[in-house]
Amino acid sequence: MTTGFALDSRIGSKHLVVSLKALGLPVSLELLDFGDAAFLGNGPTGPVMVGIELKNLNDLLSSARSGRLVGRQLPGMLDDYEFCWLFVEGEYRPNPETGRLQVKRRKWVDLHEGHRGWMYREVDSFLTTLEVVLGVRVQQTTSSGHTAMCMANLYRWWQKDWADHHAHEAYDESRRPGQLVSMTAPTLCHEVAIKLPGVGYRKAQRVAKTFGTTRKMVNAARKDWLAIEGIGKTIASRIDKELGEP
Repeated sequence: MTTGFALDSRIGSKHLVVSLKALGLPVSLELLDFGDAAFLGNGPTGPVMVGIELKNLNDLLSSARSGRLVGRQLPGMLDDYEFCWLFVEGEYRPNPETGRLQVKRRKWVDLHEGHRGWMYREVDSFLTTLEVVLGVRVQQTTSSGHTAMCMANLYRWWQKDWADHHAHEAYDESRRPGQLVSMTAPTLCHEVAIKLPGVGYRKAQRVAKTFGTTRKMVNAARKDWLAIEGIGKTIASRIDKELGEP
């Protein structure tokens, strides 16, 4: 992938090129294996890959029903990118009387997929599961212009050096942003694994559980790294480069 902001050249996202360029982003059209957009950002320990999947509401419901989103698309993104976003585009709400999912056309109407309607809570719970269980951040937008603006904001946020982000400093810094707080002290293996490229806090927990000690982790073969959930070929290659291939 080239530097800058890469948009997948297929039909799902390339319509955003004009809007993103008008917002000053260095956009290029590329064929991405997973996601609709991707770029390099500045993470806590160095460069990180950020991926974005874009769905309108109908696409989201269809892919949720078929299992395509959680069965293939998001696992592929979590393998390729350290940080993943799902953008859901469209205006929707719960029916105030029935709780059914409604979309805004000329007026608010219940949405039906085939012969089946959706409850708003189903969609809300599904997105919450993606955020809490998979760690995929969800951004809801109302239009393509809104989507482009949020993508531009996200890109610019990641271009800042990690140490230059100060908005969180009024809060308890003992909590890692976006992570659940562990009630047990991390092991040395866990702490070292966190600093490896593309690993982060949650994957480091799995790494420490797999290897047990820092020595075993450093001397582990590539196949042992690839057996850990969330460690794909891209991250394994970066770890090999950092540690030196055994």
